[in-house]
Amino acid sequence: LKAKGGPVEGVVATNVNFFESEDAVEVTMNSEMSEKLSKSDVKVGIKSAWLGVTVRNKAVAMGTLKGKVTVDASTWTLEGNKVVVTLEKEHQGQTWGTLWKLPAEPRSSPLRRELRLPQVIGLGVATIVGSGIFVVLGPLYKEYAGSMSFLCFPLAAIPALLSALCYGEFASKFSCAGQAYTYLYMSLGEIYGYMAGTLTVFSYLVATSAVAKGFQLYIGGLWYISPILLIICTGLSLQGIKESASIAAYLAAANCAFMLGIMIYGGYNYGSITTIIDGFEYPSITGLFKGAGLAYFTTLGWDLICVISSETVNPDKDVVLGLLGSLAIVTLLYSSLAIVLLSMVKPSDFHLSTPLLEAFRLHGDENGAIVALVMAGFLCTSSVLTGILAPPRILARMANDGLVFRVLANCNEVGVPYYGTLVTGIIGVVFVLTLNFENLAKLTSAASLCIFTLVAIGLMKNRRNGFRILPVLLLSVAGTLQALEYLSVFGVGVLVLWTMWEWRQARPIKELHQSLLDLDQESNYKCPGMPVVPVISVVLNSYILGSLGETVIFGTLLLFGASLILYFVYGLRHSTLGRVTE
Repeated sequence: LKAKGGPVEGVVATNVNFFESEDAVEVTMNSEMSEKLSKSDVKVGIKSAWLGVTVRNKAVAMGTLKGKVTVDASTWTLEGNKVVVTLEKEHQGQTWGTLWKLPAEPRSSPLRRELRLPQVIGLGVATIVGSGIFVVLGPLYKEYAGSMSFLCFPLAAIPALLSALCYGEFASKFSCAGQAYTYLYMSLGEIYGYMAGTLTVFSYLVATSAVAKGFQLYIGGLWYISPILLIICTGLSLQGIKESASIAAYLAAANCAFMLGIMIYGGYNYGSITTIIDGFEYPSITGLFKGAGLAYFTTLGWDLICVISSETVNPDKDVVLGLLGSLAIVTLLYSSLAIVLLSMVKPSDFHLSTPLLEAFRLHGDENGAIVALVMAGFLCTSSVLTGILAPPRILARMANDGLVFRVLANCNEVGVPYYGTLVTGIIGVVFVLTLNFENLAKLTSAASLCIFTLVAIGLMKNRRNGFRILPVLLLSVAGTLQALEYLSVFGVGVLVLWTMWEWRQARPIKELHQSLLDLDQESNYKCPGMPVVPVISVVLNSYILGSLGETVIFGTLLLFGASLILYFVYGLRHSTLGRVTE
């Protein structure tokens, strides 16, 4: 019999089989590792109604058992690379039928599957499109890429697209809350998952605060507007995912209509090819990539679709389509808006903080300026609302694994992580009151680039047994150093070849780990172009990270350090994996 169904808590890998007799249950786990295992590599924990098995600190089988066992009479052995656990039933003669206990509403996933493709794309677009686009355009034109700033958005979208392809395979297979945390927990191990989880929560908090701060700049710097907006959106997000998604989808449609309308209006009345030609300046390649690093902030948010995959009716199909569709729509809108704005105003006349608003005022059109202000309000509201959705769900998944306070996994009557949502709103208010926009934007980009790099590495590890991640980790460092001009392209090329060689030496895995909640679910989507897509993703992400500057990189390293401290101080001591003893 193959073990079916997901556990109440923890994770379960593939190749878990069990045989049931009247007085005992024999559980067999076949390791996919090419190297021979020793007993020191395996940890097995047995409690009266719980089984946990890890191989080299990765969960192989973990969850609440269907029935109770006698702990002292239960044993385990290692036969080659096969772990065999014999559990003596407490109530002999009782038939289990399945290995894991399967309640109707698993405590680890009380979230409801209510979202379909239009709502998924609407959430993606609503999250990505924020008022930050109007603030970013000023620095792009005046400080980085000048007349070619519109190219920064497709440049930023390329690594985002490659990362989305990697995320798509994980998201269609692991249709549960947690996003990068879950993917790396399953592929690289708990500590990588913890770092990804904390960095993802941080990036969402900072991004949401940055968007609210951007809107504050547009309305004259009234400091109390952003906190009020965050409080309102926090309250709305407590009403349920379907309600929040519906509001966000309507706002996303209104945002797209507003952007198209204002582009047509501004381009028709004030746009001129002559303005573009007269003000045209060729930027440096370095300036273009630095601009792409800042523009990357405006493409963030698509990964929310992975976070809400556990609330999507058809995650295997709709998550991937939602990722690609929302990125394509937003990139087209952003590039078009940048070109229209360039046709209205010369780069030298751009206002640094509120370029679109001042472009209309420069032509004496106060009504156009008011429309731009209203549009910024709509964009900001939808982006803040959807940005608040992700952190509580990631924290809930981590809380179920014991890595953060378990109270953060508690949901209200409509399936929303209540305390996690409140914490998200409170921290967002603190950020928006203490940090400036450009620092918020760069920190968000840096944290997200690190997470996307780790996910690409995790995908390679999850596709090949025996794949050593050292060369690709070094490649990510090399890409950053190359952007800072501390390393030549030749050095990056050598590491790319080493990574490819390691990939060819490793043995293919026939099947990825199954979903945490449905072990029989098959994923139809696989990331194309392996291993080229994740390798290019790692190089581009790390290069753009380096283009953000040494100060931002230092801040990112501090974030990693803080994450590790939190893990060893609290997460490691309370983790579900930590309950497994030899």
